[in-house]
Amino acid sequence: MKNIFRSGISLQRYITLCLSVSVLTACGDGTVSSSVDNEQPATYTYSELVNLTSYDVGLYRFGSDGSAKLVRNIDHTGAVDAMFFGEINGITFFSTRTDTNGRELWRTDGSSDGTYMVQDLNPGTANGIFYGAEGIVFNNALYFGGLSQAYPGTALWTLVNESTGPEFVTNTRSSTSSNADPSDFLVYDGRLIFNALEDNGSGGTNHKVFVGTGTAGNDTLIDSTVSSNDGFSTDQALIFKGDLYFQGSAGLYADGGKGDVLFKSDGTQAGTKVLADINETSYLNSDARIGNLVSVGNYFVFSANDAADDDNNTTYDNSEIWVSDGTTAGTQMIKNLQLGSTYIGSLVSNGTTAYFVAVAEDSSTFEIWRTQGTAATTEMIDSFEGETYLYSYGDQVIAVTREAYGSYVVYQLNGATNDFAPLHTFPSPVDYAFALGDRIFVLIDNMGWKELWSYNKGDSDFTKVTIGGDYNVGVNAH
Repeated sequence: MKNIFRSGISLQRYITLCLSVSVLTACGDGTVSSSVDNEQPATYTYSELVNLTSYDVGLYRFGSDGSAKLVRNIDHTGAVDAMFFGEINGITFFSTRTDTNGRELWRTDGSSDGTYMVQDLNPGTANGIFYGAEGIVFNNALYFGGLSQAYPGTALWTLVNESTGPEFVTNTRSSTSSNADPSDFLVYDGRLIFNALEDNGSGGTNHKVFVGTGTAGNDTLIDSTVSSNDGFSTDQALIFKGDLYFQGSAGLYADGGKGDVLFKSDGTQAGTKVLADINETSYLNSDARIGNLVSVGNYFVFSANDAADDDNNTTYDNSEIWVSDGTTAGTQMIKNLQLGSTYIGSLVSNGTTAYFVAVAEDSSTFEIWRTQGTAATTEMIDSFEGETYLYSYGDQVIAVTREAYGSYVVYQLNGATNDFAPLHTFPSPVDYAFALGDRIFVLIDNMGWKELWSYNKGDSDFTKVTIGGDYNVGVNAH
């Protein structure tokens, strides 16, 4: 059976609105390094946050019991925008900024002494890892986007052994001083797949999807006709019945291409084909705007724009809910939810059922729908008059909706009854942060700062996360 791993934390659904906070679940086999304090739970997460009493920026560790502990302060003025890459043998790797070294590769074993910079890849205050760079673990090695004085263009780097430090792998541009910006890493069927820039021969660049073994000279285009003009995204990639499905560009419509389409691939050039050209019009550059792909039993569902605006207005923009069984004939719109254009968002799945938010054209009502991939199972189950977002963690689904007068309510779905039961009303915006087991964590806007709160299934209410019972934990919202 083929498998897929995604870069960083994208396997876990989360949102970061108006703030910089990155989360990594590092559960593994339920064990942690022996250097980690014994009182820490085996299931944990790391995040770069701020102590709202002392205003210390640092690496914090959170437990599934709702506990929080400062691992190490980070020497930087302002938010450090930590990005977490992956875990190897109990060591979690991430990038972070300091005033002395810029953004570089760091590691942690959960202890203060075991948290430090691996190497100053680009010495001094210059960055050795570019802003927004991602990373992934592949074949027991770390791969990430980096640069150095010897290789000043942003390119693919690897860390095989901490004692020898990071090593340059390849730059998909023609010069090692040109920025390739590798991102959106996937590990699929024993191959490393990523999105990067390539010279187009006319003085410009194209985003292309590459596949290889993670060694120099072994990275080739997944298909020379496949590009990602708007960026290849792991949110729009899914493994289903042994094949990889993703959104990519099959050429600009104005140049005789198909625009953004749904691709099916076995990870080879010959095995990468257009599965469905959903938007065949010339409007919006034939952009299918494929949303998240999620599995539901024998199907996967996604949102897509087919421009079939059935009330004949001039927007030529219409997102609907689609389904596929992995064949071209079996890729089709499930149901026309309502007359005219529709906005589809917040598509999530608990494994057997997908849930999403639909807003009809010229409407302010946010409807929550469910589907198992057929028209008969596609139905509206609730609606809210305020802006609404859905999030999933395991088999649980929550909704955050804005109520009148600016309050925000967190609801939890009862899968048996399809009812959303209110959990807590907050006076300010709520950002879903991450989940650990049955516990969810959210960030609450509090006068320009984000406070961290948590809720465990079965609790009567949310509780504020603190350090040592005294200090609020949060992040600067600006």
